Amino acid sequence: MDERSVKVLNELLRTSGIEERLTKKLNVTKRQLDYSFEKINYWLEESGFQQLYREKGEVFLPDQVRKEIVDHHFVFPSYIFSSDERVSLIILLILTRKRKILLSDLSDKLEVTKNTILKDLKTVRAKLKSRNLRLSNDRSEGYSIEGKEWDKRNVLKNIIVDLSRFFGGIAILKEYLSISNDVYDDILEKIYMIEDTVGIKYTDQTMQFLPLFLIAILRRITEGKLIDIDFHVTFKQFSDTKEYNATNILLDELKENVSVSEKTYITLQIISSQSMNRDVLTSERFSEIRKRMKEFILYFEFKSVVDIGNKQSLLEKLLDHFIPAYYRIKYKLTTNYTIGEAFPQEFHNIYLICKKAIQPLEKSLKISFPEEEIKFLSLIVGGHIIGESCSTDDHKDIKAIIVCPSGVTFSQLLKNDLKQIFPKIYFGAPISVREFETYEEEVDIVFSSVPLATHKPLFVINELMTEDDKKKLRYQVNEQISLMKSELSEIDKIVSIVKKHTGLENEEKLRFDLANEYFFDEEEKMSSPLSLANLLSEDNVVIVDQVRGWEEAIEIAARPLQEAGNVTSDYLEKIKNHLSELLEYAVLQEKIVIPHLGPEETIREMMLSLLYIKQGIFTPKGLKIYFVLMIAPIDKEQHLPVLVELINLMGDTEKYHQLLNAETPRELVELIENHSGKEVG
Repeated sequence: MDERSVKVLNELLRTSGIEERLTKKLNVTKRQLDYSFEKINYWLEESGFQQLYREKGEVFLPDQVRKEIVDHHFVFPSYIFSSDERVSLIILLILTRKRKILLSDLSDKLEVTKNTILKDLKTVRAKLKSRNLRLSNDRSEGYSIEGKEWDKRNVLKNIIVDLSRFFGGIAILKEYLSISNDVYDDILEKIYMIEDTVGIKYTDQTMQFLPLFLIAILRRITEGKLIDIDFHVTFKQFSDTKEYNATNILLDELKENVSVSEKTYITLQIISSQSMNRDVLTSERFSEIRKRMKEFILYFEFKSVVDIGNKQSLLEKLLDHFIPAYYRIKYKLTTNYTIGEAFPQEFHNIYLICKKAIQPLEKSLKISFPEEEIKFLSLIVGGHIIGESCSTDDHKDIKAIIVCPSGVTFSQLLKNDLKQIFPKIYFGAPISVREFETYEEEVDIVFSSVPLATHKPLFVINELMTEDDKKKLRYQVNEQISLMKSELSEIDKIVSIVKKHTGLENEEKLRFDLANEYFFDEEEKMSSPLSLANLLSEDNVVIVDQVRGWEEAIEIAARPLQEAGNVTSDYLEKIKNHLSELLEYAVLQEKIVIPHLGPEETIREMMLSLLYIKQGIFTPKGLKIYFVLMIAPIDKEQHLPVLVELINLMGDTEKYHQLLNAETPRELVELIENHSGKEVG
């Protein structure tokens, strides 16, 4: 099969294929798609499998075929690697061979011409240069890669991670690394032992690449290709950890004496790899991190005006991610995940607040968080907030399980998304692929982010779904539920009526359009997110020359909310009781105080009121404050865009001084309206 046909087959392994969706996603024509279907059917027939079949405008891969392919990690014959894949494999072959490799050997191994390899080598040179490495060529001996061993291993790890995610990638890597099943199974068993020793459970994705990478590294050690002297960490930092002692499990069969640097390097791989869970940390080494992470949660809570429930649970989630992330950042290790464009738009506001909240932690630990790490922290925090708000009703007719190989954070986000899309389905706790293999509880539907071997209805979905993904999934699941209940779906009924009265030409298109429109919840048809401009009016803006103290300031600021019936007198009293705490933490950009309580204390609808004190008032820490914003949040999320706007507004020196020069509520409102909608820089 060619590259396009393999991509089509990979899509069909995930779920059934609506042809229109496949043409758009893979950027192919219908004719090219049909041609790929023919090639796939030819391969299926040659391999002794049932062929693809069509039903209601969709193309299906038989369940038993999917099970066989998934179970046995098939490598599709005659697959033509893309140029990017060839570049990765060329680097892999050069780095993992004991001796230099000739051009003819690369050509034979990749089954392409020498000219093709020569073109690829230009890309190899550029890629290696960006990683401080150099491609060297000796006409008689062949190609090698020059540079520091640390950089070589980072490149090697990236390639193994990337290729292991490709369906069939494990088998390809075993072949190109010359790893037998016995060797692979042996290292896998040792990693299981490390999990037990250290008290962690690696994600499925980690378990895909880590055995292969460790085999490659142990080979380099035995070949004398050792870490350079400018290693980024010292022995004393790890010698008392369970992770360090666990490396003996991997090294016990090596005859050579392994250096401290190499042992520490392998320890770092164990610590920095993503895990599903990690035992509660007791070492004094992590006490500072734990303390700072608690401060991060409190800082976020006050800056976002969100009352975070079950803070201990959130702390453990953050630590599960942050401990390996800390070592990745501090010791410049490669990361095995990216979020990129898949980052959900609804988490953007949480990300912007996290970006501010993380600064004290960065300063304390003397590290700088990359954007990807902050996005990941935002997903953890956002997922926790949403999860705390979701219904926990277990009394539902249809039960589903979620299988996600990427760890707790993505699993919880996926569960939150699915609960919102399908409120009538009960979802149990997400599990890993390894757990699914021995899962015995009865379920009706399986949702997974990777193809699985199961006889239950399976829906393979993206971990971070777009709105379009959600619409399509609603349609597919509704159809499946209708089949399970032996009844016609609402879409079937509509299509049947249309057929009676019209000459329906494209049933598939009609079904798809109906799914997009029919399954929209009313909540999803709501207007755009709230902003300062549409929450503030002259009626809820108050300007005074001075106040006698903070209690009076709170009373004046809250008056518009009380008059509108949005907060009770009890709410105001509770604010006063928490005043000293609020004046310490609920100060934004050192320019505005935001007194608030949790959403359960408010009534009716989301509302704001703004007080401008012309002569200002000092906080106990000596900050002179001119603005007090009272906020009555109805939930933990709706007001977050408003907070982001405030961060931006108060951070804009010119705009801030314009606010200070305003003489009337109308002027203040107009200035805010002109600024509303801009993002934080």
